[in-house]
Amino acid sequence: MAASGDRVNYEDPLELGTEDDLPDGWDITTFYLLFLDLPHGWQKQHDSRGNVFFFDAVNRCTTYADPRLAQSFTKHKDNFKRLDSYSTAMQVLSGEDLSGRVAVITGSNSGIGFETAKALALCGAHVILACRDMNKANKAAAMIRAAQTPEPYVETMLLDLASFASIRDFAREFRQKKL
Repeated sequence: MAASGDRVNYEDPLELGTEDDLPDGWDITTFYLLFLDLPHGWQKQHDSRGNVFFFDAVNRCTTYADPRLAQSFTKHKDNFKRLDSYSTAMQVLSGEDLSGRVAVITGSNSGIGFETAKALALCGAHVILACRDMNKANKAAAMIRAAQTPEPYVETMLLDLASFASIRDFAREFRQKKL
């Protein structure tokens, strides 16, 4: 093992014996990711205090977290999906069959909640849009249904997370569905 700059490098990473040889908190995936090149468009830089940070020239953002650590690899059958902090719900769920699964999504009438609900429904899940504004929830459900043939099973239920009474009513109604 040899120290180099701001990280510890093993002399020959391919001759690493076991995971026991890794620094505390590391697993074999983390170890090998650090020996990969930075993702396309990323640059390693130093701030005025000498701290290392990373600049993404494509998206014009900076982070102190090494972008190689944000990458994960998932195995689905025989193909691998490479995911990172910019992955969408549809990219994460592509190829997954969620038939027979139930998902309750709060705040699903817009934004991240809507995109997540849509991706889950398009993968076959029974999706319940739990929202405090039923007009917006019904419009969101209609948009999700219009996005796919055959029509996904999407329903709406009233839920205001700021009200304990609403939460109790939602829980009682959800249990009665026996999903």
